[in-house]
Amino acid sequence: MTSDEFTAQALAFRAARIARLTAEGGWLTLVGRYTLEPGANQLPIGTVTLDEQGRVTLSVAAGVTVTCDGASVREKVLRPDVDGRPDRLVHGRLVYELIRRGDIFAMRVRDPESRRRHDFAGTEWFPPRPEWAVSVRFEPFAEERLISIPYDLGPVLSRSPGQVVLELAGRTETWRLDCLMDDERKRLFILFGDETNRDLTYGAGRFVYAPLPEAPSGGRLIVDFNRALNPACAFTEFVACPFPPPQNRLPLRVEAGEKRYQGP
Repeated sequence: MTSDEFTAQALAFRAARIARLTAEGGWLTLVGRYTLEPGANQLPIGTVTLDEQGRVTLSVAAGVTVTCDGASVREKVLRPDVDGRPDRLVHGRLVYELIRRGDIFAMRVRDPESRRRHDFAGTEWFPPRPEWAVSVRFEPFAEERLISIPYDLGPVLSRSPGQVVLELAGRTETWRLDCLMDDERKRLFILFGDETNRDLTYGAGRFVYAPLPEAPSGGRLIVDFNRALNPACAFTEFVACPFPPPQNRLPLRVEAGEKRYQGP
C-alpha cells in the first residue's frame, strides 16, 4: 500500500467515525441515564421494576404516552442491549433504552435534537503514520477467561478469548494486552491506556478494534493504532463506559489515533 493510499484509508475511517457519532442513534444524543436498583424505580415515563431474575418490566405512568415499534405501551418486559437491539421506548422526542453490564442495569435516554449533537465540531487526530499499524501475535486461551473490566458503574466480568503480544515504538520490551470481542463476535476489542492519556488523549484510555486471526489456534494480525478511538464517555457522561484493565496500560506514548475531545 502506498503512503497516499494509507492516508486516504485513514481519512475515510475518520469520516465514518464522525458519521456514527453524529447519527440519530449516536453517542452525542444521550441526555440521561438512570441506574436501576432491585425493585421499583421511578422514571419520568413510569415505574421500572428489576426483579431477582434480572427481568426488567416497565409500567407506564397514567397520562403518559409511550410507544415501542409504533405501538402504544402500558406494560412491557424490556429487552436489554446485550440481547440484540434493545427495545426503543419513545416518549415525545426522547427515546429510552435498557442496557445491561454484568449485573448492572440502567435506562439510558436519547434526544436526537440534543445540544451536543447540534454543536459537535468534530475530533482531533494524530497524523496517520504507517508505523503505528503494528503486526502482533494473537495467542488464544485454551478456553475463554473471565477478566474484570472497570466501568464507571463498577467492575464487570467480561469474556476474553486471548491476548495480543506486541512490541511498540522501537522498544525491545514485549507487552501482552487482554482482548475482548465486539458485540457481534467478529472482531477483537482492545481497551488500552498509554502515557499520552496524561496530556493529549482521553485520560481514562482508548480502544481499538482488530480483525480475528484466520486460524483458531492464533497467528499474526494487524492492530492499527491510527484507528484508536475515545470511549463514549469522552463525549457524554450518560453512558456505561469501560476502562482499560491495569494489565492493558502501556508505559509509553502511543501518539496515534483520536486525541482528547475538547468539546462541551
